[in-house]
Amino acid sequence: MNIGEIELRSGLERANIRFYEKEGFLTPTRRENGYRDYSQADLDTLLRIKLLRRLGLRLEEIRAIQNGEQEMDAVLQRRLRSIQTEHRELDAAEQVCTQMRQDQARYDTLDAQRYLTAYENALQPQTVISPAVPESDRVEPVRTPWRRFFARSMDLALTGMAWNLVLAGLLGHNLGQLNLFQQWILDVASWLLLIPLEGLMLSKWGTTPGKWLMGLRVEHAEGRLLTYSEAQARALSVFGRGDGYVVPFYGLYRNWRSYKDLMESSGTEWDVNCDTVVTATEFRWPRAAGYAACTAAMYFFSFLIAVLPARPTYRYADLTVDQFVANYNRAADYFGVDATLQTDGSYASIFPGMTGTTGNIVVPDGESVLAGWDKFHLNFTVEEGILTGISYVNSDAASIWGSTPDAEGKNAIQICVWAFAGADDGLFARMGAMDDLTLLTKMKNGATTMEILDCDLEYRIEDTGDTLPEGSAFWQKNRTATFSLKKK
Repeated sequence: MNIGEIELRSGLERANIRFYEKEGFLTPTRRENGYRDYSQADLDTLLRIKLLRRLGLRLEEIRAIQNGEQEMDAVLQRRLRSIQTEHRELDAAEQVCTQMRQDQARYDTLDAQRYLTAYENALQPQTVISPAVPESDRVEPVRTPWRRFFARSMDLALTGMAWNLVLAGLLGHNLGQLNLFQQWILDVASWLLLIPLEGLMLSKWGTTPGKWLMGLRVEHAEGRLLTYSEAQARALSVFGRGDGYVVPFYGLYRNWRSYKDLMESSGTEWDVNCDTVVTATEFRWPRAAGYAACTAAMYFFSFLIAVLPARPTYRYADLTVDQFVANYNRAADYFGVDATLQTDGSYASIFPGMTGTTGNIVVPDGESVLAGWDKFHLNFTVEEGILTGISYVNSDAASIWGSTPDAEGKNAIQICVWAFAGADDGLFARMGAMDDLTLLTKMKNGATTMEILDCDLEYRIEDTGDTLPEGSAFWQKNRTATFSLKKK
């Protein structure tokens, strides 16, 4: 029989039946369609529990009788003694009340010492019809808003990671450069992926990864698993009514409104409208630790996904010039440096390292800023078709102060190390190399040598001071920087 039939035959409410099932008094089987199938033995168990609870036995006593740990006669004997004690107390209360009336007791003259116990027991209770079983024998709605919120956040984070993997890993987008509108589109896409996936998981297992970590389970009020369409409709309702379509401010309002509904009424809109029940296991520290560990793991993998577009296109120990240039330009684009390198070592940009600069700045004599300027240029050392070294000599004595933020080619050095020295090394090795170059990028004058990612690096900067040409508002630098990076 289904839950509706056993509800009718036992005279118990559905919440009571689910409570006794949760407590382990009965274990219905599952049909292929997900519905619970109750047997005659289950009905007999419910009727026995109903009777014994009406007689005042505690659940622990009933469980002990059911498991054969205690004899029913001994339990009933204790209950009879308890009833007899209750009768004596009621009789005493009745007698004291009668006596107080006969004494015409008044508050201002009441002998409190004489009637204290009687006063406490003289409150006449209203006559009520006792329920079939105590009110405590019910599955209460789960009012754990934060557990539900964090479960949902975990599920959304997982689908968001899937989209990030597509954008960064397959399409090569730099996720750090997404604007607010693009981020909102990504949040909506995460929901649109989660809705069908949650429909599938709830219809198959009654939970999702986030809900499982939080000890939550979602079922239909009839006690069966949701169908796919029911679970999908519920998830869609959470997207709109719970998260406000992730629209800024409105989404915050819908989260707050859902919290109030859950705490102050019969439940959230989607649970009420979709006739679903959320159950929860006791939340112990291993669950909190598991959730924290999974969150840390997701942050780690999100970081790895975010830097996928920066990884070299050609990850070999031996690179050709063309392969190095491809690696270089990929890294420059990811790190947001306007420094498109060409295979002859020159740059497409007039001022490599500065975004949006044009060549229309003129010096006082009216000549273009390019006049007499030793343009930044990489030199390649090639042996048998393999690139073995990179160098440059950059003299910017004719350059104008402010025309490029990388007059000494420090951006170029960092990108060369990333694309050439670390091409065949892992991500963390390349990132460690960037940290090693921190001192170099802060240099104002002097020379340094270092071993980095199986390469020898040399860098020297000589600064003879700045001058201000007559009639010019711009400082003129007198500086020479030399750099070389060679395979060992």
